[in-house]
Amino acid sequence: SADIKLYDAKGKQIKHPALEMNFKSVNVSVEILGTKQVPVKYNIMGEPAEGYSLTGEVDYKVQTVTVAGKTQALRQIREIVIPETAINVTGQSSNMTVRVDVLKYLPEGIILAEDNFDGKATVVVYIEKEEKVTTFIDDKSISITNIPSGLDVEVVDMNTPVYVTLIGLKKDIEDVDADSLTGSVNVQSLMKELGITTLTPGTFYTVPVKLNIPNGVRADKEIKVQIFVAQKEFL
Repeated sequence: SADIKLYDAKGKQIKHPALEMNFKSVNVSVEILGTKQVPVKYNIMGEPAEGYSLTGEVDYKVQTVTVAGKTQALRQIREIVIPETAINVTGQSSNMTVRVDVLKYLPEGIILAEDNFDGKATVVVYIEKEEKVTTFIDDKSISITNIPSGLDVEVVDMNTPVYVTLIGLKKDIEDVDADSLTGSVNVQSLMKELGITTLTPGTFYTVPVKLNIPNGVRADKEIKVQIFVAQKEFL
């Protein structure tokens, strides 16, 4: 039970001999909720404007929050998931700052339990302009891997080098040696793609080349070469 006290509009307790109360205490029931600290998981969707790319760096100002709820509700919550629709980078050409209302994504029976947090979380997604470098590859720079036993496979003379433009963020493009671009042809992958179990000796095949370039770098076109399959001669 709790004693009843009277206050005026200014929050000052009223004490006056002319005032009498017909009861001076009241029984109240107070529900005490448990609390729990949980991580906030952010999802991002979309592609930046052409010529720009995500750096992979995202600044989350709020990574965990304290929530409150009944025991059963707290047992079920493991994280707060912010859907990708809340952070859409489509068409962006510079760093993007978003204010996400975490309160919208609290499950039923869960409330925020932080006095100094209004539920709005700031997220910064970093976006940079892509760099380009033009280089070339020739038949001498292409290796053949996973050749089936009993066969010889070689790249047919390309006559002239094939030029290609590599695209990526500055930090990734800087790792490219434009003067020594190499690539490879995986024969087993070719056979799987063609749905065959054997290669026919005396046959030419047109195959894509996998360029040896850093993660985050892409070519502006697919490079294909011809390979020739021959029966291996044993002396």
